[in-house]
Amino acid sequence: AFGMVSMAGFSLDYANASNQRAKLQAIADGAVMAGVRHFRLGTASESVVRETVSGFVQASADKVIGTVTVEPMADAKARTVSATLTANIPTYLIHIIGKQYSSVSVKASA
Repeated sequence: AFGMVSMAGFSLDYANASNQRAKLQAIADGAVMAGVRHFRLGTASESVVRETVSGFVQASADKVIGTVTVEPMADAKARTVSATLTANIPTYLIHIIGKQYSSVSVKASA
């Protein structure tokens, strides 16, 4: 019986993490597009682009369950923007065996 409950818990937590990863990827894609728009318009420095990416992520972070961090990168010469987003997603049933969070990371670049 414990094995069946464990498998059900793992399946539920895996499905939740996958769903949150998809939401996180959509946020990352939108954030780098917002940042690269500044380069295309010629209106911003690398620091402004990084701030734009971080601001977009923070404004959208409520769509993801858990704490979201962002590592934005901007290259004015190449006019490229990238970001790595990481979220610690709380587990529903696996926390019984000591795993409180599942870490999910995504990357986007434009």
